Amino acid sequence: MLNPDRVRLLHMLEAAQLCLSHIAKFKKEDLYQNRLLLDGIVRELEILGEAAA
Repeated sequence: MLNPDRVRLLHMLEAAQLCLSHIAKFKKEDLYQNRLLLDGIVRELEILGEAAA
């Protein structure tokens, strides 16, 4: 069984990687025009924050 701290760190890492993969293909201006992209990034940041708490 994995250590709970390790599980949280893995969730944080996965969320950060997903954020980076979402934004890698776009420009900053795209965030203002693509609500779905922005919502996806915000959601991953929420997951990262929840895992950190």
